[in-house]
Order: sequence, then structure tokens, then C-alpha cells
Amino acid sequence: MGGCFGCSARCYRPGDEVFFGRSGTYNLPAFGDRGLVKKTTCRGVVVDFGEKGLLLLNFADILPQQPLPDDCSVGTKLHYGGPKREYENGDVLNFGDVGEISGTCGSSKTEADRLIIKFVGHQNAKRIRRALLFSELSIPGGYRLGERVYWCGSAWALADGDRLQFGQEGEIAGCTDVCDGMDKERVAVLFKGNKQPVAMHLVEISRVAPSIPGGLQVGDKVYYAWPNWTAPDGSTLTFGTEGKVAGCSCAGDGSHDEQLWVKFGDAFACIELNQITTEPPSIPGGFKLGEPLFYCGPSRSCNEGVLSFGEIGEVTGRAAFCHGIALLFPSNQDSLDVKVTEVCGEKPWIPGSFDHGEQVFYTGPCCSFPGGDLLVYGALGQVVGRSCLGDEGDDQRVAAVFQGNMHPSVVCLSQVSREVPADLHAYLKQQLERADANMHQPSPRRAASREQRFASFPSSSSTSTADVKIDWKEGPFHLLQQNFRFSGLEATRGTVLEDMAPFAEIASVYRTAKDARLTPIIEDANKAARLQVKLAHESGDLALLSEIAREAEECGWTDLCASAVSELEQASLPVLLDHCRENDVLAHRAIYRHATSRGMLNLAEKAHLRFHSTSNATPDSEFQRSRTDEELHQCQDAGLKEKMQLLLDETYTAWGGYGPATRTRDRTDQPMAERLEVDNVVVLSNTKMYLKYLIRQQIINLEMPQSAQTDWSVRTSSTSPISKHHQDLERRHPRTSKDLRRDLNECYLWHGTGPKQVESISRKGFDLQQAGSGRGSLFGRGLYFAESCLKADEYAKKNDREQLVTQKHPHRAMWQLFALILCRVTLGNVNYCDVEDPTAIRESLRSSCRASTDFYHSVLGDREKTRKTFREFVIFDENQAFPEYIAP
Repeated sequence: MGGCFGCSARCYRPGDEVFFGRSGTYNLPAFGDRGLVKKTTCRGVVVDFGEKGLLLLNFADILPQQPLPDDCSVGTKLHYGGPKREYENGDVLNFGDVGEISGTCGSSKTEADRLIIKFVGHQNAKRIRRALLFSELSIPGGYRLGERVYWCGSAWALADGDRLQFGQEGEIAGCTDVCDGMDKERVAVLFKGNKQPVAMHLVEISRVAPSIPGGLQVGDKVYYAWPNWTAPDGSTLTFGTEGKVAGCSCAGDGSHDEQLWVKFGDAFACIELNQITTEPPSIPGGFKLGEPLFYCGPSRSCNEGVLSFGEIGEVTGRAAFCHGIALLFPSNQDSLDVKVTEVCGEKPWIPGSFDHGEQVFYTGPCCSFPGGDLLVYGALGQVVGRSCLGDEGDDQRVAAVFQGNMHPSVVCLSQVSREVPADLHAYLKQQLERADANMHQPSPRRAASREQRFASFPSSSSTSTADVKIDWKEGPFHLLQQNFRFSGLEATRGTVLEDMAPFAEIASVYRTAKDARLTPIIEDANKAARLQVKLAHESGDLALLSEIAREAEECGWTDLCASAVSELEQASLPVLLDHCRENDVLAHRAIYRHATSRGMLNLAEKAHLRFHSTSNATPDSEFQRSRTDEELHQCQDAGLKEKMQLLLDETYTAWGGYGPATRTRDRTDQPMAERLEVDNVVVLSNTKMYLKYLIRQQIINLEMPQSAQTDWSVRTSSTSPISKHHQDLERRHPRTSKDLRRDLNECYLWHGTGPKQVESISRKGFDLQQAGSGRGSLFGRGLYFAESCLKADEYAKKNDREQLVTQKHPHRAMWQLFALILCRVTLGNVNYCDVEDPTAIRESLRSSCRASTDFYHSVLGDREKTRKTFREFVIFDENQAFPEYIAP
């Protein structure tokens, strides 16, 4: 009776198909010949090879038959698409040769993706990677076999002794089998003088002899002219360092004409053309490298750093992005750009005898700035520095950040006061009456009809407010730019901003009155606001309730925000029940529970009855299960785990130029995982979170412009196995699936974070207050998501705690692993951003999704286009994302 012998041998049984696994000699089978197992013994396996007879073979000489890929079968003919290969037995394999599939090579890591192919005229079958076998032969980039190409990169020494030089000529030799998901972007090239073909990215070669940007030649002397820079490996590049041109950049990020390789000492660096000079560079203002200087401009954020008035920094070169100098401050990791007028050799002072941080009230004309910042009469501010415009008026101006604004404004001394303006009470009362009278006028965001959205609200060009350019004698100056919305140049005190939405104006009056401690105005604003909440609830104006909640949150009106949110939830329930899908169990359960808790028993009963009237598969116990059972549970569906793994595999490879090697600054020194594997899947079904998510969807539906783009080809959703899983569930359990709202740009996206945050999100949802607490906020202070799990993995962290598994919460074992959250995110109207450095406009991006006068709901930061890394999706409302799965 056959059995399994040897600790390293697999169990073979009579009738199993196997292959001869080594090069054969006379009277022995050839490699890849198929045989049938007759029996196993302690000495090996007896295999019948037909004409070759019965042979007793060692286990090491046998290749077991493994399942073939779905698109293959035994006997299928495929073309070989790789470079020419010569074998010791005299066999020669050429590009285009046709062979037949005989089987697979085995299940080991090195052999799993290889097939056994028998080519006509060859003595032995060959082990060939699946990536080099094609049913229809073609070479990426439209190249032909033997076509002449040129190497565009710098000098490169290969491990086998071959070398590459800029402009070196070569011939296309075939396709590549690196098997990192990027072989469709590579070709194999045999360069003159080299022994072996080498895999080349399409961006690294050219059909014409390459030239170096700027008319430079290999070997030309250049100088590094940007601020001192330290690489992740600790090496430094200092302003003024001399180097030699080595070749073109091959980053594949669309900036070939602006980048090149330069050799500084023994190291190579990929440098942009504007970062080097052909002559030794000088620093503006006559400053010297390493010279200590005081920063005398307004305290503010700058290039992911912070500039503080009066802080001493060290000159590290000339500025990278403006005409100025670069300073490195002890509180910052990187050098920051400042203007020459913003530095001085002595400790700076502030005009008007103001102290840094002193409170002032604004008494100038009302105006609005890029990014959503406003200046209104009576606004409270904090002095953050002096004016550094570089003219004779700097001694008559101060810089201050006023309440609700993100950026400092430079104002004249005559436009600020240490005391509350005497007429502020009368002014605010007038503005409140005006705003209350105009509440019938909808803001652009909540216009009643999509078709009439722009007709129903006067555009900025139709109002009396005009774009003007002013100097310090006429009005305030914003640090972003000098063009801004300005109203009432001739006025002695502020006038109303005519393009401000009515309730936003009430919120502005409330904030100003609160800062000035004008109790009567605060009470009047409260009455006006609560009246609007009541009228909005009675009329079912969900968009207005949402706008009130958002504006109240922005200005710190906490009690009003809570009241508006509560009324919004209550008013939304009947609407949600009428519009939610019949088979969305979680939605019906969420409405039922919330209606019950609010005493809306008729609505709760309606939700229950409606569920039962359409339910044929889900029992009542499933609908009314306890809260503790519903919040978080590990999924026992093996199919879901398999599909989650497939989604990880499909979204692992980056869509930039270097596949899995794509690394952004957010990964810092973390290792790059070769593959992300699912340990288990945790399904979240929190009814409170889901109800808020559905309410937010309803608001977006009301605000969504008719012309908004509704297909951004989000890769996580376009081919999402999770979506397919929901379709499978619908067939088996018709009341549990939740389709994506494509008309609202709803999609699945990955989110990576630390273990504490994962646990908090799973129970309470996302917290916008934590936005930007990880590694910055390039596109504004929001919640960031990715279609690539490789990008989300940059933020995932492992929990170092040892005792996490308890009898009460066995699910907590998952927090020991790196966890990614797969979320349903409603993007709504997407504000597309392909600006290479969005730092200066990030508050404008946030404002476009929050302000009542704009129409966006999310931002798509296209870093794939600008940096060849990943697209990032940002939302600025925590209820716009529903965490549905956790994949530890």
C-alpha cells in the first residue's frame, strides 16, 4: 500500500501525474516529460513514463502537477516574448518561438509563476515565466524586435560587469519578466558592448539620440543652487557644491525636459534644471551661508514648517520657490523660504508698541481673500508680527491673524484698536437685521434647482463688489496675494460683504459679538439662528440645516451646531426611509433605532413594517439584533476574505513609474512590504455611523451640480471584488447588500492609520479634529483616502502592546497587526487639483468644500500626474466616510 516517506517529500498516490524534473540523459526521460505514479517506496517513487518504462526516482527528481492558470490548459500554444536564450545542450530559444504548455513547475516561491513549455526542435522542455508567454505577441511601447534605441540615464555599472553610458545605443531584445506589475511598461534591451539584455522602463530609452536639458553636455561643471538638503540616508547636498552632469532624468513624471543626473563627489542626484547653475551661485541680499538671522515677518505656516516672529535661523542658500533666501530654524526639519525683507540682523520690533500675541480689533473696511479668509468690522485678531513689504510704510503696519482666518493679514495701525470699537454694537445689529431679512435668499450651495443654481444666486461679477488692487494706504493686504474682494474703499467703517451667504453672515455677527462680549447681540443672533433652525425643520430644508450646522461649527457656535445636527437627523429620517433601498438592512435598522430613541414610534413602526413587507430572506432577529452584536464582528465568510485579498493584490502596485518601488516622503524609513496579506476581515455595521453617512449623502444629493463629473475611474471601486461580493450577497441574502451611489461619486477607498485610531474609528467613526495629526495635510486639514493600499500602508502602524486578547473582546487580537480600513466614501462634486505644490492653496481647497458660496464636496490630489506616485482623495466632513471593513 502506497504511502508518504521522508520528512521533506509530499505524498504521492498511484495515478498522480508528475513531471521529470531534471535534465535527462540517454535512456532517461527529458525534462518536463509526463509520467504516472505507480507506487511510493522508502527509496523513492516508481513512475511510468510510457516508452521510457518504469523508473524509480528520488523525490527531488519529480515535479508535481499544479493547477494551471485560468487562461491556460495543457497543449495551449503560446509565443515566447523574451530575449534570446542559449542553453548548454545546444537549444536556442528566440523571440517569437511557439511552444505548447505541458504543465506547471511546482508550488515553490521561485517556480510558482513558471510553466513547462515544449518548443519544436528542442531536446528538453523549458521553464518559462508566464509573463514572457503570449497568445498574441507584442512588445510594450510599440517597439519591434531589433529596433534601435538609446539609453537616456546616467552612467550605470551592472552586477555582471556590463555598463551603461548616457546615449549608449542598443537593440530591443524582447519583453521582460521582472514580475512586479510593471512589465507592461518595460522592454528588454541589449546595449552595444554588453553581454546580456537588461530590463528598461520605457521612459529610460529613446528612439532618437537623447540630449540633456538646458543644452548641457555630459561632464559639464554645474553648481547646486538650492538650500542645503539632507537625504533619508543621511548624506547632505550643500548650497554651492560643485558637480558634473551625468545624464538625463528617467523618472517618467512628465518633467524630462527639466531634470538631469548630476554627480556630486561619489554620489549621484536627480536634479531639476532650476536647482543648478553653471556659475558659482550667490545668495540674495549679500548674505553668507551659515549666517544667523532673525525672522521679522508674521508668524505663519510655510512649506510644511512654521515661521515664528523673532526666531533665529541659519542661512542655507537662496530660496527655492521665491526670490529670497532659505533659513533653517531649530524648530523645523527643512529649510524655509523667506523674503529678504523678512529677515534682519538685530532683534525685530513691532510698530505701535504692540507685543507679539496681543489682541486687537479690526476697524477697517470689510474684505475677503483667496482661501476663504474674511475681514469684517470689529473682528478680533492676534498680532503675529510686522509688515515686511519692503516700502516706507512698513513702520505703520502690523500683521495679525483674525478669528476664523488661516493666514495673517497686514493692516495699517489706523485699522486696528486695542479696545472694542464704540459703534460696533449698532453696526452688528444692523448687519444682523439685514442678514435675517435676506434668509429667503439661498446660498449657491443650497440653491433649490440644479438647473437654476447659478441663475438663482447673483455671481460675484454681477454685484457691486469688484476685484481691485490696493496698497497699504487704502486697505489691508493678505499674504497670499494682493488681489482680493474689497467692499467700500471710501467707507470709514466696514460694510457688508455682498457675496456672503445670509446665514454665514449671522454666524460672522455671532463670532464678532462673542469676541467683543456684546451680550445683547449674542442673544439676538441666537434668536435669529434658532428661528432659522425651526423654519428649516418645519419646511424640511435639509440643505439649510446642514449649512447652519457647518457654519456654526466653523465659528465655534457649539450649542447651535448640536441643535442643527439633531434637527437635521430628525427631519432626515422620513426622507431616508422613502429613498433607502429595500434590501439595505443596515439602513432600515439605523432608522428604526434612531426613530425609537427619539420617540418617533410611528416612523419606527413604518421602518419595521416596510422591512418585513419586502424581506423574504432576513429574519426579524437579524433586523432587531442587539447593539453589542452589531457593532463589530469578524467575518466567517471565506469568500469575503479571498476577495479582500484579491482587492489588496489589485491595488498594491502603484500606478506611477516604479511599481512597488514607489515611495513617498510619508513612508519615511519604513520598509516596503513585498505583499500585503489579509489575516482576517472585520465587518463594521454601526447604525449610528451609517445613519450619519446616509444623511450626508442626502445633503450632497441636494447640492450636487448637474454638470458634476461622476466617473473618476477610482480603481478601488471600478473592479472592486468587494462590490462583486455585495452582488453575491444580494443573490443569497437579498436584504444585506448596499450598492454604491455612482451618481454621487460614492466609492470604496483605503485608509491607513495607527492601532488606537483604528479601534476608535471602528466604534465612533472618523474624527475631523485629528485631521493632519499624522504626517501633514498637503491638500488641507481633512480626512485622506487612497485607491492604492500601498499608499494607505504608509500610515498603518503596528501595536506594540502585548496583552490585547481578552475573553470579553477576542476581536482585539487584530490590533496586533497592521490594519487597513476599507471605507465607503461619497466624494460628491470633486475639486480636481494637479498643482505640483498645493501648499499655498490648501486652505482654498478646504474652503471650496466647506463654504456656502462654493459647490465642492471633496478634493482629488493627483500626485500620480505630478509626482508619479498616488492619487489622494480628501474629504472635510467626517460623516462623508463610512468604515465598513477592517483588513488586519
